[in-house]
Amino acid sequence: MKQKVVIVEDEALIREMYQFKLENEGYEVKVADSSQAGLALIADFQPDIVLLDIMMPYETGDVTLKKLRATRFGKKLKVLLMTNTDMQNVPSDISSLNVKYYVIKATMTPRQVADLVKEALAND
Repeated sequence: MKQKVVIVEDEALIREMYQFKLENEGYEVKVADSSQAGLALIADFQPDIVLLDIMMPYETGDVTLKKLRATRFGKKLKVLLMTNTDMQNVPSDISSLNVKYYVIKATMTPRQVADLVKEALAND
């Protein structure tokens, strides 16, 4: 059975690029363009990992992550945060939300992101 990935990213080109790469790596991938759509998709699809953009309109990724962590399924779900800002500008409470993996989108190739997803899924 394929491992499942949800990508929550408001920028269509980035979302589609990661979806294409991860599907070619053998993952079952579903995407959402907003936090609200992402939370609904995660609840329904129950992925193995979520790629979550931090800077999104309406509701930022850190707020979405807090909501996700408050659910039974989302409490231990692996999350890879994606940003184009340096880690000093990421909301300070992110560290308390059990996130071990970060992607600086401007500096990582889709191959590197796919490798990070594979690493995260291999580690318990």
